[in-house]
Amino acid sequence: MKKFNFVLSTVLFLYINAFSQVSYIESFGSFNLGLKNKNEVKKNEGFGGGLIAYFKLYDNLNFGIKAAYKLYNVDQPGVLYPSYENRNNKIDAIYKLRWGWENWDYWNRRYAYTVIDNQAANTNLKASLGILQKMDVVETSAIFNYYIFLGKFSIVPNIQGGYIFATRRLYIVERWSKYFPESNYTFKYSYRTFAPKKNIISPVVGGGLNLAYEFVENIFLNIGSNYIYYDLSKEKTKLLPLSSELNFNLSLNFKY
Repeated sequence: MKKFNFVLSTVLFLYINAFSQVSYIESFGSFNLGLKNKNEVKKNEGFGGGLIAYFKLYDNLNFGIKAAYKLYNVDQPGVLYPSYENRNNKIDAIYKLRWGWENWDYWNRRYAYTVIDNQAANTNLKASLGILQKMDVVETSAIFNYYIFLGKFSIVPNIQGGYIFATRRLYIVERWSKYFPESNYTFKYSYRTFAPKKNIISPVVGGGLNLAYEFVENIFLNIGSNYIYYDLSKEKTKLLPLSSELNFNLSLNFKY
């Protein structure tokens, strides 16, 4: 498979350099909505943007190379869950991590217990824990599209495939308060404890449809949507919080 991808990429590169010319450059922004969420993820969404360089292959058929960046907010409150353990003849709720974060030993084996023990040692000390997750996605893809011209308007279907390079980031948000009875004052503070990042590389495929309008000569305004499927390799994407996405794009095309 790797040899096939290499040969295909080489053939396309040589073809583009020998026979094609730059058709247009597209600059786009997108809103991305995760579909088929995993592991009780309530919501995956975020914004992104990127550039696509298109090369004319034949008539209205173009080949594009896309580079894009997306930032997802991942809403997965259940990733931090209570593990009830008998410690010193007492049942404690130790808040631990799961769904790919089990191997963070600093939290799961040490600090989660420290949070409980500190509160037990001082009844005036209270802690509240929350989760904040982000996911950075860099996408590189090859795109084929075809322009169907209708006067100044155009309908532009596309198919695409490539790779994503994703980084998941998880922070435990600790909100602490300490009550001072002698002055009837509560001191509050908060900070984040950072988990080790998780990196994922996976192939993706997709397709979509744009509506383009030439509002100035050789400059097009596009609106459209694309469906992207991530789970081509279940092993590589088991740490992704979603299986697919639907994105909505707004872009400008500068035709050469």
